[in-house]
Amino acid sequence: MAQHYRKLEIDFDMPDMLFGIMVLSLCDNNLTIICDCGEDKDHLQISFYGALAYSIHDEFSHPTMDQSKDTAKPPETKSGSYYPALEVIESEWLAEFGEFRTQGRLSKIKHFRFLSGSNIADILCEDDFGVKTISGSDILKVEEFIEGVNA
Repeated sequence: MAQHYRKLEIDFDMPDMLFGIMVLSLCDNNLTIICDCGEDKDHLQISFYGALAYSIHDEFSHPTMDQSKDTAKPPETKSGSYYPALEVIESEWLAEFGEFRTQGRLSKIKHFRFLSGSNIADILCEDDFGVKTISGSDILKVEEFIEGVNA
């Protein structure tokens, strides 16, 4: 079966488009992504536990999005853009890891993809994750911290 997509169902009013995605890799294979949902809106924070791998690409440089060989495009929103939070079914990327690299957990690992107007994040992990909202001011604090570290 070919790789295809389904909407990631979470308890959050997902906008038609995310404006950006920040990825924070924490210790013990934990990973947090912060999704910018636009001005004057709550933003989305998703924490993944037991992440196996992740990758970030510029919006137009993702190696498998919109390939002519794709048999199924991601589901669309009412505005015609791709739905921004997806589970990748029959993932080609996950299949590359095999049982040895996943330490016998291959059947438990899922591939999640988040699309924004700036970048695309792919995450492989067991399907244990937490979702909460975060304010725009909290995102600014995170950005200011990162900018301070990079100064």
